[in-house]
Amino acid sequence: SLSSGCLRHLNLSGNFLGLAGAGALAEASPRLPGLQQLDLTGSGLDSQAAGVLAEALPRLGSLRELNLASNELTGPLGRDLSGIQALADAWQAGTGANLVHLDISYNWIGSSGAEALAEAWPAGPQHLNLEDDGSGP
Repeated sequence: SLSSGCLRHLNLSGNFLGLAGAGALAEASPRLPGLQQLDLTGSGLDSQAAGVLAEALPRLGSLRELNLASNELTGPLGRDLSGIQALADAWQAGTGANLVHLDISYNWIGSSGAEALAEAWPAGPQHLNLEDDGSGP
């Protein structure tokens, strides 16, 4: 059960979670202390949902792999960096120290979003995927 903290891998990819689903996941996060891998690929997450997830990250201290690929973390036009900034702020505060793999590919984070992540997380994960992030050459 989720309350036992035994869940290690959670794959919710391809499910349209959106803001409500991100909120539900954030609410469940205290019951997921052993979660090591979270896959939210293509889950309809926007900048608001990224902000909600950022608030939950401190409660997911065992998380080693986070996949946020193929969402709209900067909104449909790639102009809202508030979610990326919230994630960057969470990492700057020490959240995600155990994170080894981060995939934010196919989100339009642009050079400003990439810079925010680099500044907040200078050591970075061992594996970072920013493929087709809109930051240019």
